Amino acid sequence: LGLLIYLESGAFFQVKVGLMTRLDREYRGLTSAHGAMPHNVPEPLHLATYQSYQVLVTRGVRHNLLLPLQSPSDVDLFEHGIEAFLATGARAFRQPGSGVSLGKLRDALSESSKLVDWPDWELYWERIHRHAEGLVPISQHGDFAINNIGVSEGALVFFDWEDFGLVDLPGFDLAVLLLSLNNLSIPQLIAKLERPSMEATI
Repeated sequence: LGLLIYLESGAFFQVKVGLMTRLDREYRGLTSAHGAMPHNVPEPLHLATYQSYQVLVTRGVRHNLLLPLQSPSDVDLFEHGIEAFLATGARAFRQPGSGVSLGKLRDALSESSKLVDWPDWELYWERIHRHAEGLVPISQHGDFAINNIGVSEGALVFFDWEDFGLVDLPGFDLAVLLLSLNNLSIPQLIAKLERPSMEATI
């Protein structure tokens, strides 16, 4: 349950009540992300428990929707904002050890092969798994879709951190973002990546 509370001063706050879920992960994600990029992530103010429900209070950020990108300056803002997010995340969200996602990668490829008729996925796995094992785990936003990004005062703002850290395989957020820009169509995304495009630049 999410509530927006507006004060006469113009400030506003989001109050989220975890009726069906816990809010610890979202609070940790917001705390980590706001600490690393305070101008791009809403500030978490408090996580409390009221009766049996967790309550998360976050400072509101006035923003506009990101899409549609209508001008070259919009595209430039987007490209540079995503580049900064990924670079900052790579530094701030690094995790020790081998990570939690690597063991699930093979299963994910197998499931993907059923969705896109990919009979040779095991050959691909043989090529990449040693490379994947060498990747430093980086906690991912987890739902880095285009609808969770806004624009405020000439900068991108990143919302909805409830899935933070569920995946720590570098590149996951980028894949979700690029797919969300292309209506979750893998063929459409591949076509754009094979020619000069915003997706290819990112």
